[in-house]
Amino acid sequence: MGAQASFTLVDSQASYFVGNRQIKDALVGLSKSSYNIVGYYEKGPIAARLGYFWRAKYLNSIGSTTTVQNYVDDYGSLDGSVSYQITPQYAVSIEGSNLSDSYRYIYGATKDQPEEIYHWGRTVSLTLRGKF
Repeated sequence: MGAQASFTLVDSQASYFVGNRQIKDALVGLSKSSYNIVGYYEKGPIAARLGYFWRAKYLNSIGSTTTVQNYVDDYGSLDGSVSYQITPQYAVSIEGSNLSDSYRYIYGATKDQPEEIYHWGRTVSLTLRGKF
């Protein structure tokens, strides 16, 4: 049984030029902060893991001469899995992604300029593995 956690804090600054427009912001695709927390359990034939992963908003694109830059809003997801070793050769597991049913929002220069909403929903899979 155990836990694992990490926190990242990054301070970046870049200047981008789009036509005659200058944008001063963080590096594209880099959140200022992110963290994850994972708990796990393994004993005998049973293994389980549950983790929450989060990142702050980040610059997604600097835009073009006709469009403004856009950002991906804060996003977090809860993922987990449970597996059972039936025999030394076979194991069954159930895995879930985005159990928190989170949405990912992309917006323009401000949140008043919505551009895209991604909703993947929850994903659950059941797997049977065999070693030969």
